[in-house]
Amino acid sequence: MMEENTRQTTLEQFGFTFTKESTSLGDRLPMLSDEERSWTKGSTQKDWVYSHLSCGIGYVWTMPDQGMSLQVISDDTIRLLTVVDHEWCLFMVACVMAALDNLGLKLDLSVAIVAPTSSAIIGGR
Repeated sequence: MMEENTRQTTLEQFGFTFTKESTSLGDRLPMLSDEERSWTKGSTQKDWVYSHLSCGIGYVWTMPDQGMSLQVISDDTIRLLTVVDHEWCLFMVACVMAALDNLGLKLDLSVAIVAPTSSAIIGGR
């Protein structure tokens, strides 16, 4: 327990926040418009989902332009590992969640770390 508290304090010093201590990440995601939701149903988005799931359980990848990193944790679930605390990045998480939902799949937000915004991380958006 002491080690976890020390690690958390160290990460907080670098500006990271933990979603369990504040508003849940899911509550911070924007509502998608009908047009945006329709876009998440496209064949490109389906291909994107299945190409990552097919890499197998444990596969981790980063999406720097979208400010997030993800991991395949089961045949029907992708876990969000990190997201940058920026409206564009949170919008992209909402799009990923919708794309997965459209296919009967899940996005696990339970261990996501919200990283501080940095123009170097998100390309100045």
